[in-house]
Amino acid sequence: MGKTGWTISETAKRTGVDAHVLRFWEEELSLAVGRNQKGHRIYTEENLRQLEQIQELKKKGYQLKDIRDILHGQMVSDVTPDQRAAETKPRRTEDKPAGAASVAMARMEKKSGLAAVALAREDHASVSQASDVRSVNGEADRHEEFYSILEKLVKEITVSNHREGRYKRLDAAIRRRQESRKMVAVTEEKQRSRKKYV
Repeated sequence: MGKTGWTISETAKRTGVDAHVLRFWEEELSLAVGRNQKGHRIYTEENLRQLEQIQELKKKGYQLKDIRDILHGQMVSDVTPDQRAAETKPRRTEDKPAGAASVAMARMEKKSGLAAVALAREDHASVSQASDVRSVNGEADRHEEFYSILEKLVKEITVSNHREGRYKRLDAAIRRRQESRKMVAVTEEKQRSRKKYV
């Protein structure tokens, strides 16, 4: 009898899709991936078929939103993304994003944190694969360096926001403590005043 389930690392090797992308797809595409008793993901034959279908749809140019609709049986236009792009009028040059940075920033408005960086990196990789045009290694290195810098920046912002929140909570706690000390001092002063007159 054959194997009935694969871990995420085994699935990544079988499909050629990185583990972080598999996790991202699970979340974004609402994939039903089972868990073992320890809570680790276990991919079934059905999951592997879904992943193959996702890869095929991405090669055809479908966006994740459309892929999710297709996987869950919702209606999607019969027009392929390539046909849609050919039929769509090109926008004016000033309306177009200025490059990878603009695309990443636009994506980050919709997603937060590292998920946005993973999405931008994944989109760049799918565009590179779909075009079948081999860019110069230097350009690929620049893109990878850009995404690495972007990822570091997002992590720093996340840490900074966490610290700032911690400092705000600490400041609020200090203020509450000062207020309570003032109230205690006022109460003690009132009690001393009463004792003087008694």
